[in-house]
Amino acid sequence: MRVFANPERPQDDSKYEYLVCPFHSRAVQGMDICIKKNLITTCSTDKSVRIWNNSNPPTLEICEQYPDEAYSVAFHPSGFHLIVGFTDRVRMMNVFQKSLKSFHTIPIKGCREIRFSNGGHLFACASQSNINVYKFYTGENTQDMIYKAHLGPVRCLQWLDDDSGFISGGWDGNVFRWNLYTDKEDTKDMNPKFGFTIKNF
Repeated sequence: MRVFANPERPQDDSKYEYLVCPFHSRAVQGMDICIKKNLITTCSTDKSVRIWNNSNPPTLEICEQYPDEAYSVAFHPSGFHLIVGFTDRVRMMNVFQKSLKSFHTIPIKGCREIRFSNGGHLFACASQSNINVYKFYTGENTQDMIYKAHLGPVRCLQWLDDDSGFISGGWDGNVFRWNLYTDKEDTKDMNPKFGFTIKNF
């Protein structure tokens, strides 16, 4: 809610003050919750990334504006880091008291889904039909950590409780379970990345 200096005829140059938290002015693209802190992060097509304290009442802790739209965001379980997918890249950020600082970028365009593992040592990024898994503390992404099977854009990601793999769902109607660690003796006649496949939802 805004209060204008002249409420009868507000103009573009009018001064105003927020009576409540300044919410996003356009559509929210991504949201994530920190599991160890009472914090929520959101990103929007208004080119901002925000962190909210989910107290009573909720308060806006950090608001950062960027030149590009943010499509997706993920909160590290510790609450000290964010990963944000922008139009042309993915940014890894440190969370400070009143600001966000980028410390590494990944050249992935249009990343619509990002998800941290439960332990925070891995994260998965989805760009179109491809999924890349990175080691958070080193930024490493080897060839065996690239997953391709969906015929359309990936819509959602969810890690297994023990972080041994993850589940992906796509706009093609397919749901895949991916195994990160497998026993070679048990996977001689199958793709070791797959646990099971559910199709046509």
